[in-house]
Amino acid sequence: MNNIIKVSVIIPVYNSKQYLKQCLDSVVNQTLKDIEIIIVNDGSTDNSIEIIQDYSNNCKNIKVINKQNEGCYKARNVGLETAKGEYIAFLDSDDYIEFNMYEKLYSKAKETDADIVSSNYSILENNKIKIVDFSSSIELLKKTNNKLIDAENILLDAIIWSRIFKRQMIVDKGIHFHSDIHAADDAFFHVLTMLNANKIVYIPDILYTYRISRNGSITTNLHNEFNFDCIEVSQRILEYAIQNKMKHFMPQIVAFVLRLSVLGYLRVNKCYKREYFEKMCKFLDDYSINSKTKIAFVKNLYNRFCFKAVIYKNKFFLDLLIKIREFIKQSGAI
Repeated sequence: MNNIIKVSVIIPVYNSKQYLKQCLDSVVNQTLKDIEIIIVNDGSTDNSIEIIQDYSNNCKNIKVINKQNEGCYKARNVGLETAKGEYIAFLDSDDYIEFNMYEKLYSKAKETDADIVSSNYSILENNKIKIVDFSSSIELLKKTNNKLIDAENILLDAIIWSRIFKRQMIVDKGIHFHSDIHAADDAFFHVLTMLNANKIVYIPDILYTYRISRNGSITTNLHNEFNFDCIEVSQRILEYAIQNKMKHFMPQIVAFVLRLSVLGYLRVNKCYKREYFEKMCKFLDDYSINSKTKIAFVKNLYNRFCFKAVIYKNKFFLDLLIKIREFIKQSGAI
């Protein structure tokens, strides 16, 4: 490997033995050779560590960090502290990538001097593949000269694993994951990197496959009290935008936190819905965003929520929508 590390790939691992080999095969065989692979074993209790050690013995560019189990976000922070590459990538241990993913993303990053380069991706659930295509958003970015304020769909897709991030941007802005958050902190990382990036580039290739059906994965355990973190993350995003005087992004940020907060309500177990509803209402009461910018997207988002509330005949959801409407009126978004 050359002295210059082009991409640092951070892989948190916790009890991923079923899919770990497929994941590691996809990253150790990348066509871009100047990469480092940082595997953070987050206290696995299955034989994941044996699989990791086997790959590490055969690949000089793998770094293994063993730590006690503290969650995915803390593991990613440990990886960030260790990374030396020009760009940072995140890979979940039950997912896999195309062999040319990082070569394509890195080449585009160097060609365009982008802070973030992302690709399309596929979702694998119960052996069925769904393609997520950002073609319309890519065209939108081209027409608006990469100005995020005109790219609401991109901001709302809170993912971090189908893209690479310029490490210097992350370091300069002090962006990291919150170790006290159990769910949705990737949304915080996503928003902060998108808001601080000078240039964001998308390529149409489908390079990442995200698996959502693994037992024990974060995605399959969303229906629990950890979904309250959606409110906490929403609050932190708003506070960050206010403290950093990002008024020109406020309509998109308001739309994002509303979507994230309501998503937590929909996912939380029935026994927690009343408590969640009350905390959501308090959150909306506590914030008044003084932006006069109007944006059709927020109205469309609200209308979609209304449609779902009527279809599901959910009184809590209908009451929540009243609070949401008050909130976005105050924000000037409608």
